[in-house]
Amino acid sequence: MEPFLHAFTILWSIGGGVFLWVSKNYNFDGFQCIIYPGPETCEDVLDVECGRGRNALKYRMLFLALPTGIAFIIIFFSMFKLGSSFVDQRKQLQQSVARSPSGIPSDNVATLDESAFIDPGQSISTRVIKQAIFYTLAFFITYISSPIHTALYMRGKSVFPLRIMTAILLPLQGFFNSLVYIRPRAISYRNLHPETSVCEATFRIIRMSSSIISSRDENISTSVRALNKESDNRV
Repeated sequence: MEPFLHAFTILWSIGGGVFLWVSKNYNFDGFQCIIYPGPETCEDVLDVECGRGRNALKYRMLFLALPTGIAFIIIFFSMFKLGSSFVDQRKQLQQSVARSPSGIPSDNVATLDESAFIDPGQSISTRVIKQAIFYTLAFFITYISSPIHTALYMRGKSVFPLRIMTAILLPLQGFFNSLVYIRPRAISYRNLHPETSVCEATFRIIRMSSSIISSRDENISTSVRALNKESDNRV
């Protein structure tokens, strides 16, 4: 199933992009090059002929708004399924712990998070569900303005602030995802250093991650140089 979904995504993106490029539906809307008619009012004003992008807004609904909506629904239900599945597994584990004479089964010791027993309000299932919600919100915030603007424009209403929001938010999806990815580490850092703020903890985690990556890359480069030197000596 997964290879099919990857293939469909790639083929849909490349095929749709080539079709829209050949049919001249990519135009500048004042902020970015996007699926848009040219000139802007050609689909609304009878005396203005579309030089480029005839039916561009319909194609925008088909190739942008519709896939975005479907992706959001899939992500929402996937995250919901992930959270509910984790809660069920957690309940089964707690029942197993309750039935065990020693309190914690020996074969499950390595899989338990001790903080879940110390602070039940911050159990693993709660943290997983929160993380899933934040990933869903990151996707939703990134794309919410674009389909709304397209729907309003097709009704003859052009909302300028929505155009600005779309131009700003669309490139930020990776940034939002990175914040969600860093969030658990920032929370752990603040638990160890309560005096730090959220922003300070986030920046310190980013700096620590970059230093770890740099150190790892340096170790890899050193190992590669050593292997190359050893090969040269053998020759």
